[in-house]
Amino acid sequence: MKEYVVKSEYLEVKFLDTGGRITSIEAPHFYGNLVLAYPRALTRDGSSYLPSPLYEEDSRYLGAIVGRYANRISNAAITLDGKEYPLDGNDRGINCLHGGNRGYDKMRFNVDCSYSQAILTAYDKEGIFPGNVEVRIKYMVVGSSLIISYFTKADKKTVINLTNHTYFNPNGDINDCEALLNADYFTPVDENLIPTGEIKSVEGTPFDFREYKKIGRHIDCGDKQLEIASGYDHNFVINGEGLREAARIYMPETETTLTVNTDMPGFQFYTGNFLEGDFSKREGFCIETQFFPDTPNKPGFPSCVITPERPFRSKTIYTFSNGKA
Repeated sequence: MKEYVVKSEYLEVKFLDTGGRITSIEAPHFYGNLVLAYPRALTRDGSSYLPSPLYEEDSRYLGAIVGRYANRISNAAITLDGKEYPLDGNDRGINCLHGGNRGYDKMRFNVDCSYSQAILTAYDKEGIFPGNVEVRIKYMVVGSSLIISYFTKADKKTVINLTNHTYFNPNGDINDCEALLNADYFTPVDENLIPTGEIKSVEGTPFDFREYKKIGRHIDCGDKQLEIASGYDHNFVINGEGLREAARIYMPETETTLTVNTDMPGFQFYTGNFLEGDFSKREGFCIETQFFPDTPNKPGFPSCVITPERPFRSKTIYTFSNGKA
């Protein structure tokens, strides 16, 4: 497990070759790490610090690239061209979550790193998902932005959904963070956190963040959807098309605004409801840009199918600014 650094004058990002896990994001206006991370381990001679070995066994996807299919797939199975592919039921014994038991969070990437950018490559051989897939991720720092570019090419028809699972840590209570989400709709879930297939308006619900609102304002209000997920763990449908703003979150403890732009159709807004052990419940939040959960089994959702003739490309930009933007 090796750690790399990409940086600019305004931002420094550290990540691992294992899972492409982001271990640190630091900006000049705030002294400290803006993301959740395991404490660093001191070398035997006490001369330096290394990434924690806890990342090797981490089950929270801390800072990781997740795939081949990020988020949940119902009944741990997909069907393509009439053939059913059984998947790992690693979520409640029912769903396939974040690619199954050997997802990209555990993959060792080859890394070609320069000062401000790094290319992470790997080859995902056919296993529970159909097809062999070439995976290429680029981390690039420009000014105060981290740009993550995703590219995959498959040798047969398959499904793909890649995202980054960094927990942003406001160095305080995420309930006090203020969220502005560019989404008129979200996808409600059933008792197993699988989308029902409905695309529902946020109007009049606790999911309406179209104006700045504290994350904690309605998180424990008794809404059925929030009770199912123990907070927010839902896909939001981003307004518009192409590369556009998806979310903006102000973290008052660090006086930092995180702005997320993406060309994906949705994002999972996750408030760390199931963090425990080394971390506390709701100690961090995630903005996971994505295709919708369970898209392979929901024909009404935007397609996540790729073919040898139609590879997958996507881009997400995380920008950090001082003060409330």
